[in-house]
Amino acid sequence: MRHIWILIIFVALLPVTPAQIGTDHVFVYVDINAPGPGTGTETDPFVTIAAAMAYVIPHDYVFVRPGVYQEVVDLPYFIFLRSTDGADVTTIDATGLPGTHAVTIGTLGEVTGFTIKKDDGAGLLAQSTGPFEFGRVIRRNRVLDCPNGGIHMSGPIHPIMDVNVVAGCGNFGIRSENGASPYMSCNTVTECTIGLEGVGAPPDAQAFFANSIFWGNTTDVSGFAPAGLISCDVGDGTFVGVNNSFNADPMWRNPVARDYRLVPGSPCIDATDPFYVLSSTEFDNRGYGAWRKMDGDFDGNVDADVGALEYGGFESWQSGTGVGSVLNLEVETGPGTAWFLAYGPYNLVPEIPLPIAGSSHFLLWIDSQQLTLLANGTQPASGMTTLSFAITSPALVGLRLPAQALGVDWTGPTYHFTHANVVSVQ
Repeated sequence: MRHIWILIIFVALLPVTPAQIGTDHVFVYVDINAPGPGTGTETDPFVTIAAAMAYVIPHDYVFVRPGVYQEVVDLPYFIFLRSTDGADVTTIDATGLPGTHAVTIGTLGEVTGFTIKKDDGAGLLAQSTGPFEFGRVIRRNRVLDCPNGGIHMSGPIHPIMDVNVVAGCGNFGIRSENGASPYMSCNTVTECTIGLEGVGAPPDAQAFFANSIFWGNTTDVSGFAPAGLISCDVGDGTFVGVNNSFNADPMWRNPVARDYRLVPGSPCIDATDPFYVLSSTEFDNRGYGAWRKMDGDFDGNVDADVGALEYGGFESWQSGTGVGSVLNLEVETGPGTAWFLAYGPYNLVPEIPLPIAGSSHFLLWIDSQQLTLLANGTQPASGMTTLSFAITSPALVGLRLPAQALGVDWTGPTYHFTHANVVSVQ
């Protein structure tokens, strides 16, 4: 029965085209850095999310470009709110503003890819008082430093909630209250008084709480029996061995800096129950290009990792800002995978030959317009390699650069795969 309900939700939330909807809108854009006030088009976006919310009609998709949006967001009926570049660079901060929560989903709708903050309140509320409702999606968000709680689900709802990070959120990280029955997978919750809290009427039999990390909270899980969780890493030892849950340091890269990426040897790598990894989740908490499934333990089996961030693959970060900073692209690979890195189009001319298994080969960063080599390095057959590019011109600052990591897997029947991302130069 669980399969049937999940399929219904995913079909209802598939991307749509104007021809399918038959309305005037469908795609609405927001950019705080635009001149404003805007009309909501791609070339003339609104400058606030509130302006978009006042304009939209059901089934509209609202795409929010990078920036800090100091406002409270109350989603109208059946609106899909998504950031274009992910939570790293797109923040909703309701600190000091009226209301109890930064973001509210009161009816059907979606919130994907934001950092959500309210230093004097709570993060995100999804609620209903009517009969059971489906069609809420809470995905790839980072809810941080909300003293009255992180993500609060209340009432007879069946939200999809996956690949979120909740940290430093006071009373609770995630609360399921009054029969809220989420399909919850691959979340990371830490630094809260209670990591996962069940209150009031329990979830129904269709709900699941799976493949998530509840670690470093005062109380990691409250209101759930051990059998209520599946393949989770829980600081509370009473969950060990029940439904494949375990109790072990997740081995985050730098938790003090809130870098919850996994490092080699983490017990969370490839440790999910694949039945409960939502099939619509392609990417981890970093968004587009960070694939949800990597062979992180190099055993030849491709499985997702427990928690919101996948180990391995392609990552990017910037050291400093502006002219004089350094943009870094990184790939981590195992003995069965060879990679090269490029900045530019997929169809490079002339064609770059694929590497030979077990050999060293060049990493390339190629300008998409001039097709000229900007930087290179050599990557061994296994291990981590970083390609760095100095930001020497003011013209590069503010650009959104397409970057790619292309790989060849030699562990079985050879196949090629590509990780892509859009790197925003700060």
